[in-house]
Amino acid sequence: MAAETVPQSGFGTQISWAGHDIGYLLDVGYSGISAETIEDSSHESAWKTFLAGMLDGGEVNIPIRYITGDATGQKQTWAEIKLQTEEEVIITFPDATTMTFNAIITKFGDITMPYEGVMDAVIVLKVTGEPTFSEE
Repeated sequence: MAAETVPQSGFGTQISWAGHDIGYLLDVGYSGISAETIEDSSHESAWKTFLAGMLDGGEVNIPIRYITGDATGQKQTWAEIKLQTEEEVIITFPDATTMTFNAIITKFGDITMPYEGVMDAVIVLKVTGEPTFSEE
């Protein structure tokens, strides 16, 4: 029997990559925004001092159920990691809050093939600028 190939959202969360829904989400993890630190110490103090540097938009880690027949989001991300393109990503959470940002795909891998016949993989997106949050 052929595997289902219509993208399904994961627990009400949906991710769109360049307008293509990535389906079969097992989980979604976001590392968050972080700031570099710049040392601003002087020899007049025994303590190091720091300033906040440039901000980093983080990464989104997306474990998926890998469906080889998925002609939309999974196939699109697989093709675009090789092209190294930056695209718009929209994550829609179960409460209709959205997170929008541009990203590049830094990984499509960790493909597992257990005995049960299902395959899982991981897609990692690197946020390339400032993510924005909005509510419906």
